[in-house]
Amino acid sequence: LYTTRHVYEVFWYDPQACYIKGGHGISIGWVFIILLIIAVALYFAIGSFIRGIIMKKKGNEVLPNFQFWIAVPGYIAYGAKLIFCPCISPRPGYDEIKDEQKV
Repeated sequence: LYTTRHVYEVFWYDPQACYIKGGHGISIGWVFIILLIIAVALYFAIGSFIRGIIMKKKGNEVLPNFQFWIAVPGYIAYGAKLIFCPCISPRPGYDEIKDEQKV
């Protein structure tokens, strides 16, 4: 046990506590993320192909579920407002409930 400027360092040499240097290959988490990205890309590619070529849609309507994807930024902004606005400032026009008004 060595001390240096109130920092304690413990060196423990034991087979059950050995640090294993980086694993081999990629982890299951990275495999999941890669598969998710591929699935999203295929969703848009196949959906756009079907809607554009087979269904003869044009412009934004080529995107699968385009109404949903157009609304997503609004959903994100609304969610952010619900999360952060109460913390920033109280809403104007808020009146505290007085004791005689409580039921």
